[in-house]
Amino acid sequence: MRSILIKNIISILFNIANAAKESAYKTKRNLAKVFTFHRIGPSSSCFNSTIIISKILFLEILEYIRCKYDIITPFQLCELARNNTSRRLALITFDDGYMDIFNNAFPILQQLSIPFTVFLTSGALDRGYTDWDRLDYSLIKMVGRTLDLSKVGISQIEVRQESISTLHSILHQALKKVGNELRLEIITEIERQAQILPLERTMLTWDQVRIMNDSGLAFFGAHTVTHPILTQISTIKAREEITGCRDRLHAELGFQPRLFAYPNGRAGDYNEKIISILKDEGFSMAFTTVPGIITSDIDWFEVNRFDVTQENCVSTKGNLFPPRLELETSSIWNALLRAVGRR
Repeated sequence: MRSILIKNIISILFNIANAAKESAYKTKRNLAKVFTFHRIGPSSSCFNSTIIISKILFLEILEYIRCKYDIITPFQLCELARNNTSRRLALITFDDGYMDIFNNAFPILQQLSIPFTVFLTSGALDRGYTDWDRLDYSLIKMVGRTLDLSKVGISQIEVRQESISTLHSILHQALKKVGNELRLEIITEIERQAQILPLERTMLTWDQVRIMNDSGLAFFGAHTVTHPILTQISTIKAREEITGCRDRLHAELGFQPRLFAYPNGRAGDYNEKIISILKDEGFSMAFTTVPGIITSDIDWFEVNRFDVTQENCVSTKGNLFPPRLELETSSIWNALLRAVGRR
């Protein structure tokens, strides 16, 4: 009885996926996949190890993508979309602007002559680190101590080495859901108790950005000044975050960026008001972190991307497992996940 039930569930899921696929083929063409990375190489301060890709694995992934796809720039994608290309296309992007992009990723991208786009959080580059870095370093410093957040309505927390990763994950997810001002207030209070300043630089320097820009392979877009979730702040502040980052990139690089990536980038982290601001301020394309294949009916202000993590491309032996990477970035897989409420 149980085996019959399982077979029926699997059959229903595949029927849903196939129906979604057939419907898609009738109305639109698949154009490209956008692969997104965050950190390349080791990082002692980053709790979310799944977003860290080793240099060896990064090279394997790029070589695999290069064999299967033509890797292009966002501006080439716009042109090819108009020309009804049948080529298999891919884009490589990085969010935030961490220094290991220059130290670890850039030499490999140069070696393979692969173009890539980096979305910069300008305030983090100016300061040298992100607010999430402040949280990471503070929690490390607080191990063995009691964290007192009574000032912001949270009870005392014992920070233990064996549970620090769990605590970090809970805080990280909770802080994403509160308003920007409260999030910064809580991080500042944790930082005050940890007494960690000054922090070591984790972000790119503007000189490193210019070196990559001069290579002809790198393209740069805006990712706001301080990385707030834009729908959690007023439209006035959202415009300031967008234009402030745009103007900072213009001042440092000599051109006004036309590319943008939404902080966090999930559904609900941007809306029509934010898109309207981007259009008003001269942007021509905006990227989400909502997984999906770019199709011929693309909305250029809701460009889907696939996060590349240790979880979705690595075998149990720690090596690249191409079938898993292809599955997790396929239209059928994502249709299945949407059908069962996972995305």
